[in-house]
Amino acid sequence: MKKVAQTALRLLLGTLFLYAAIKKGFSQEEFGLVVAKVLEPIELTEWAREGIVWAVVLAEAILGALLLVDITVKRASEAIMLTMAVFTIALAILMLKNEPCGCFGSRSELVTGFDFARNFLITASAWLLRKFFEQPTKHSNEERDCKNENPAFHRSIGVCRRNEDGKCAKPCANPQWCGTNEHRWWIARSM
Repeated sequence: MKKVAQTALRLLLGTLFLYAAIKKGFSQEEFGLVVAKVLEPIELTEWAREGIVWAVVLAEAILGALLLVDITVKRASEAIMLTMAVFTIALAILMLKNEPCGCFGSRSELVTGFDFARNFLITASAWLLRKFFEQPTKHSNEERDCKNENPAFHRSIGVCRRNEDGKCAKPCANPQWCGTNEHRWWIARSM
């Protein structure tokens, strides 16, 4: 069930970011006006404004694609959280200026509380997705052991501490993995 939720959330966020990038890419001029309004105190040249527009479009497309093809999901989720923080600040600026949002390429609607709620929901989803893909870290004690039952944990930190007879000093919580050929390979590799 967790894997289904994880995949659904990953695909939903990836599709959303790819859709936003495509919409902004097709309405560059409208989105460029939004960028100019947000950065109004800074007098942007035409090429600088276009550069920012294309940077946003490219960033959203890359993040969406990374999520859709299941590559570096944890880092992409972190980047989405950062991106959404920047977008939320931009929304606040647009709301104060009573200007429309260019969130999905169109400037038709003024910024409302719905936009902030949507940003919060996207950020929370990215955080949850990051938590799904978070690998356990090394135990607080210095010796490596088999306390964690996740096989990916064993592979990520190396091996379990072993006795002189080659067996784990502490029994693994996952008996299906502990003692397998792969487990023995990690033990031999660490020597």
